Amino acid sequence: MLVILEKYTNILQQLYWFAYLQLLWVIFSVCGCIIFGIFPATYALFHIWKDFQSDTSTTKALFQQFHHVYMTSFFSLNKAGMLWQAMVLLISTNLVIIHPDYVLFKWMVLGMLGFLLLSVIHFFRQVDLNGQIIGQIKKSFMLVLLYPKNNAIYMIVFLGLILSLYVLPGVTFFFGVSLSIYLIVQFDRKTDCIF
Repeated sequence: MLVILEKYTNILQQLYWFAYLQLLWVIFSVCGCIIFGIFPATYALFHIWKDFQSDTSTTKALFQQFHHVYMTSFFSLNKAGMLWQAMVLLISTNLVIIHPDYVLFKWMVLGMLGFLLLSVIHFFRQVDLNGQIIGQIKKSFMLVLLYPKNNAIYMIVFLGLILSLYVLPGVTFFFGVSLSIYLIVQFDRKTDCIF
């Protein structure tokens, strides 16, 4: 009976950390007016999950670490964020511009958006705040081509996020991004791909 209670406690504690880190991500993204806050907040979430240890972490320590990483990366990641967002905007406008009869072209645009999403994930995995941003964006495009197995897993995680958003939107709001980034970091740990 004690083993069952211990497992139950561990599961609830892990759910608590997912919800807490998701809440921090949402708050800090909104504090940056979403456009300016989403990249530093996502980087901070990646950073925390890479170093996370549930037995030694406290909410205050995680908040301070999240805040510190967010503030130190704010300006450098917003430069990259503006470039990424401009690319997404330019590519996604093709979905509106292309005539509805040209389904193949729309699928090609969706493929380019998927490629861009994978590049953003690789960017967050390997970003160096002291390095040149343009070079790191180029490197993230190259990493998409070098790691097809990782890309397949990332797309499965992303499609799972979309499916859960469709099926359970309330639960996804509390766990979606945090759980997705956690799964990506855990997969990278298992395959020794942490940069």
